[in-house]
Amino acid sequence: MNTDVLMFVSYNPDTRSAKLLSLPRDLLIKSEFARSRKANYYYAYYYNKDKSTAIPNTKQFYSELLDLPIDYMVVVDFDALRKTVDALGGLQIDVEMDMKYRDTADGTNIDLRKGLQKLDGSQVLDYVRYRKSNQGTQESSDFARNERQQKVIKQILEKLGALSGISQWGTILDIIGDHVTSDIPESLIRQGILNFSSLKPNQIQALNMESLWKSPFVYVKQKDLQSALIALREEVGLSTDSQTRFKSIGTME
Repeated sequence: MNTDVLMFVSYNPDTRSAKLLSLPRDLLIKSEFARSRKANYYYAYYYNKDKSTAIPNTKQFYSELLDLPIDYMVVVDFDALRKTVDALGGLQIDVEMDMKYRDTADGTNIDLRKGLQKLDGSQVLDYVRYRKSNQGTQESSDFARNERQQKVIKQILEKLGALSGISQWGTILDIIGDHVTSDIPESLIRQGILNFSSLKPNQIQALNMESLWKSPFVYVKQKDLQSALIALREEVGLSTDSQTRFKSIGTME
């Protein structure tokens, strides 16, 4: 249940621009009920308490922590990414380095070669998940991993933007129905799909933060986090005055 990827997206439909912040899953976050936990702990915590309220409670937690009003939350499982990429005919990815990692316990077997190539859904999932190696290849930082995730999202959006009409969206809609959970109203989802080509962001800015791994947690530069949160707010015209609870987040000067 621990979340593998956490992203905050701020989208302005008037300018068709978006800003995207990837939060390290191992970022230290403290709360009144969990003194020292990783960022990916909280959705699982709320889900195990009551899965019917997991989304609103997780959304409220992060909204209050970051002083960032979150309208909607989307939970995507691994098969959603795999199947969506396959339905779109794969992605052309320039893999930055050889990536190898094997875990017999959960069946993970990442084996990617450096270079430009077409990756299928399973390979794309391996590409965005890769961080450490036990097979002799270079390891990846959280910063690099976040960049890969953002690159994949941009390419998926481009391919989705080329689809026209509900008929071409049929397979994608089936995947969404089976593998995506969200509190976005169904009417808004349908409207978004029908008008996707005109709503798709034509400009996506990735917001980056300097981070440090200090086992077992990740710490981010407070100035970078503060700048990123201001940028997310500015994108949709919110005040840049913030009450972010930095003392509850693992930050460094």
